Amino acid sequence: MNYLQDQLIAYIGNKRTLLPFLESLFLQYSGHSKDISFYDPFAGAGAVSRLAKSMGFSVHSNDWEYYSYVINQCFVGVNGSELDSMFADFGGAKGI
Repeated sequence: MNYLQDQLIAYIGNKRTLLPFLESLFLQYSGHSKDISFYDPFAGAGAVSRLAKSMGFSVHSNDWEYYSYVINQCFVGVNGSELDSMFADFGGAKGI
């Protein structure tokens, strides 16, 4: 499953088609550094926030709409280091 393309809410204004272009810009200006904070003030379904997180950036996303908070809290707000403890009763994240 493609984390950046699948499971996104399709709506007018979704930035999904811009992801390859944005990724090249982020790489160009970040110098491939992972110690970068990324701010997404119009997060929507989270396509750009997910891209930044998958590139190792510390992501802060925001949006006026509550649905955006719910979606991005799930996909962007959880760190990989937390997954095993969150699903410990099921044998960790890989056990699901």
